[in-house]
Amino acid sequence: MSAVLKTKSSPAKAAQTLLLNVDQDQLRTLATKSDATASVLTTALAEPSLNIVFHKILASKLVPLAPDVIRSPCGKHVVRDLVLNMPTARRGDEKSGGSRNIPFHVKEAVMAQLAAVSADLEKDPSGSGRWVAP
Repeated sequence: MSAVLKTKSSPAKAAQTLLLNVDQDQLRTLATKSDATASVLTTALAEPSLNIVFHKILASKLVPLAPDVIRSPCGKHVVRDLVLNMPTARRGDEKSGGSRNIPFHVKEAVMAQLAAVSADLEKDPSGSGRWVAP
């Protein structure tokens, strides 16, 4: 699926549509099950899309999952990429096809979710390394 997402063709559009249609539990599993499944989401976040709202919708769906996903050794990369590596949308970006950005308020929402569990993350021995770049 990651390879399909990297193409600029109909299969990539179909894969993106599938990702937007998975439910919360399926998205959580995709983000946390393995490095291979999490890479589908990191690739989806990294690649441009012809659907101008793709990244915004996917990011919004990941917001409530952030506390669960960040605790996963493979899922932490999804959250890190979402907050740190995704460009923040600017006025007028919504009109440009293929843009890869999310609104700042979505990043703020992810950070608020993480702030709510920050004490638990600090107690977790691996929690301190969650934001370390690879």
